[in-house]
Amino acid sequence: MRGKKSDNQIRRRVIALVLGIGVAAGYAGAAEPLVPLKVNGRYLVDAKGQRVTLKGCNLGNWLLLEPWMLGIHDSRLRDQHDIFTVLNERFGSSKAKALLDVYKENWITSREFEIIRSFDFNLVRIPFHHSLLAIEEKPFELRPDAFRWLDRGIELAEQAGVYVVLDMHGAPGGQSTDMTSGRIGENLIWDNAIYQKRTAWLWQQIARRYRDRAAVVAYDLINEPWSDYKQDVSSTLVSLVGEIHDEIRRVDGDTLILAPGDLQRVDFYGEPRTRGWQNVGFTEHFYPGLFHRGEPCLETHALFIDTVIQSRIELMRRFNSPYLVGEFNVVFDWAAQPELMRNYYEIFNGNGWMATMWSLRMIHPAGGVHRDNWFLATNAEPYSFPDLHKDSYETIEAGLRKLGTQKLDVDEELRQELTTASPRKLLLAGRELKTVTRAKAVSGWSSRDIGGAKNGKAQDNGDGSITVWGAGDDIWDTRDSFHFLHRKAAGDFEVSALLKSFTAFEWFAKAGLMLREDDSADAANAFIHVFSDGHVILAYRKYKGGETSQKQLGISGFPVRLTIGRKGKDAYVGFTDSDGKSNKVAVPAVPSLEKRGRVGLAVLSHDGQYAVPATFCGLTTQSGEGGIEFASEKNLLRNGSFEVVENAENASDRAQSWNRWGQWFNRQDNWQPKKDGECMLAYHHWKIESNDNSGVYQDVTGLTPGERVTFTVYALGDKPAHKNAGPDSVELRMESPSYGRVLRLATRTYDCDVISTGGAWSKLQLTATVPTDAVRVLIVVNPSKETGREAAIKFDDASLVVAKD
Repeated sequence: MRGKKSDNQIRRRVIALVLGIGVAAGYAGAAEPLVPLKVNGRYLVDAKGQRVTLKGCNLGNWLLLEPWMLGIHDSRLRDQHDIFTVLNERFGSSKAKALLDVYKENWITSREFEIIRSFDFNLVRIPFHHSLLAIEEKPFELRPDAFRWLDRGIELAEQAGVYVVLDMHGAPGGQSTDMTSGRIGENLIWDNAIYQKRTAWLWQQIARRYRDRAAVVAYDLINEPWSDYKQDVSSTLVSLVGEIHDEIRRVDGDTLILAPGDLQRVDFYGEPRTRGWQNVGFTEHFYPGLFHRGEPCLETHALFIDTVIQSRIELMRRFNSPYLVGEFNVVFDWAAQPELMRNYYEIFNGNGWMATMWSLRMIHPAGGVHRDNWFLATNAEPYSFPDLHKDSYETIEAGLRKLGTQKLDVDEELRQELTTASPRKLLLAGRELKTVTRAKAVSGWSSRDIGGAKNGKAQDNGDGSITVWGAGDDIWDTRDSFHFLHRKAAGDFEVSALLKSFTAFEWFAKAGLMLREDDSADAANAFIHVFSDGHVILAYRKYKGGETSQKQLGISGFPVRLTIGRKGKDAYVGFTDSDGKSNKVAVPAVPSLEKRGRVGLAVLSHDGQYAVPATFCGLTTQSGEGGIEFASEKNLLRNGSFEVVENAENASDRAQSWNRWGQWFNRQDNWQPKKDGECMLAYHHWKIESNDNSGVYQDVTGLTPGERVTFTVYALGDKPAHKNAGPDSVELRMESPSYGRVLRLATRTYDCDVISTGGAWSKLQLTATVPTDAVRVLIVVNPSKETGREAAIKFDDASLVVAKD
């Protein structure tokens, strides 16, 4: 903790010391009785109609066990079901239940709620498994002690002055294949009417018991209903939520009901009032930088805020409904976890949303707060969870009881940042990605959303450029959803445009030129497009309703000129490669495109709930477009071409101004082919003995905080004789010092099997906002884990320039 401690900080430190010796201390002053809250549009309000801000955390791993949170990494104990099975087999159901009760008594106590209060939190989300309440073998029958533990959690919350959201984390039959449902692979609720009826019935029992409890502000119906992560269960989910709603409303007419998102979507529900739903809001979980939502860095979070969060703000305003961010966590210290967590709470609460981070408590075997954590508190000293396969009943019981008395360490840096009146400053990208409300039409072109996409637009910027905002789920498989700026294509033609920039969050967002049979969602088409990382792809659907195929053409970066045309019956596409040279590629025969069609600019976000912008320059229907010359910007890197050697006595060694680590990352002056000049950097994969990465880096100072910079380097690989024998991947990264640590501003990883092994070099590129006056750029190569390593990868012409709008 930095600087002078306030009285409040000193008080919290005293609390932490008391907690550390395991004393279940009383609260510092009795909490005021909780007042009932009511739904008023998209807010929760008190009896005077004043908005109430609710923020807090999850009581994770209490009433539904997640082994990883206990420090268990045993393939035989993958989930709660495995734990219950082992205890039942070893000790019988009665003793197994007694052990689990000991665990529940000690994982969450009054001292955990004191920690919650010390973070200025006033809300907890309580995840529970349905079997806590209902007898699995006797559907529609409650356990004799069904509400023992929920009652305990609510009572502890009331004593602390904390509100509660009840979360069915594991529904009857299971709602996803994930461990968080209680049993990996159990995902039966979507095709089983009995499980659905049991879920609705159980929620009615919960609502009947807690309908008059002021502390209970919401019912979170089903945690992460993601099925197998592939199946679209949205229609079943709407039906199930409706059934649960009706059962709850038979006994409880007021308490907020939260409808869960399906794989990061809630728009499919429509406005609750149109379904006759009363006091219904929505809930989702956000983990940008984790679980296939981009790389864990500041650039990812900035783009996430500007796209996903902004789309939810607009949607909740339109729906006029409350919203809970039920789980979120930045996790990584290099992504400014404390500052970003403060930022997220302010954004969420500022829009009237409730927010509960994951999670309150975890076990860390080594003890103590560590970097990149998921918790508010952990064990202060080393602790090993009992061995459920070998330890005696008495040993397991003693180990579980220790959870209630062991010293706890609190993440003081996070607590300080969430409670201080003077939070640290954090510069994010701050892009304006919201769709324009009044776009100037592009003369001679038609603008249309295809395949159910929404919020797309095209604007003539008046300076020779056009910006197309596209939402939509994809241009792939047998149906498409995107935004299309187009005109009729008759006879021979050629359309060309310079794609200057493309800002997107999702990996499979796309922008480019398309020739399309018509505006139906399953139309035949040919599409040359670029992903946000600079990959250039030719995709095509030969027949209406057919499957889409694709071919990678290169990694060209931005800006890139794209071309699409037809001569006679033959369609073709073209692009400028990394050297600015024009390349044309024939499109496989698409019969319906031989004489007719529509041609234009196509953009999609790969998420139907928000649109992203792509800016095109020099859109023309004239043929004969060749290569392009780009204005030269000042290169902020020293020795970006690697021409200058650090040690003149060894020309095949270190490039001046570049530092390196790892093995065999050398300057070369005798390798072919060269891109420019006489020298390059080369990574010798066949000489790598370890599985550790290798790389080079350079520090640049004198920047302006808040400035956008683009880091570029060209790469060319050797093709290994044996599959997987070459290097695995190349990562570009930008870092910056901040508050005594190094922040990861942006990172992008390119698999080596897509980096060019001949012809034009691949242009690898990364853009970020610098929060200070200094930045470090890194080129990292990750080796394959295979034996018989072969090949090499070469780098040339690195640059760092101030990015232009």
